[in-house]
Amino acid sequence: MKNLCIMAVVILILSSSSYAATNINTNYAFQDLEKAPWASEAIQALYGKGIINGYNENEYGVNDPITREQLAKLLSLTFKVDTEE
Repeated sequence: MKNLCIMAVVILILSSSSYAATNINTNYAFQDLEKAPWASEAIQALYGKGIINGYNENEYGVNDPITREQLAKLLSLTFKVDTEE
């Protein structure tokens, strides 16, 4: 489910004109991305844009389930939702 959510968000980001390919972090240190090579590019793109992070600098948790909180954060950062009131 986590991978499906990430892929859906990546498609939305890449189809959005509000996200330019600037300020992208190119230091991809997640060693567990080799477990899901089909998702590696999407995860790196979201990480590079500062939308997602891993558990630490070496582990993303590519096969871990996504929580409601993680999905909410992912969507709010992707769509730049103002969470301050």
